[in-house]
Amino acid sequence: MPVIAEQRDVVQIFEFSSYDVRSDEFVKSRRWATLEAIKRIGGRQEAGNTRVDRDSLNEDDMTPVGFNPNPPTTGFQTQVR
Repeated sequence: MPVIAEQRDVVQIFEFSSYDVRSDEFVKSRRWATLEAIKRIGGRQEAGNTRVDRDSLNEDDMTPVGFNPNPPTTGFQTQVR
């Protein structure tokens, strides 16, 4: 029986900043997001873009806080790609 490769839904995400009314300036987010999500919240795209599986994102098309799209490759394996 042939092995069928699973087709993944891959999206491009970016670092971004958003306006913080308390500091009256743009602050870099601790999350990554799709361009659509960044535009929806009135944010500004920052450096860096990468491609990840859509299941890495929350329902708001943003990653969890502290998401690292390039985890270290040494040490104990913590996730499967």
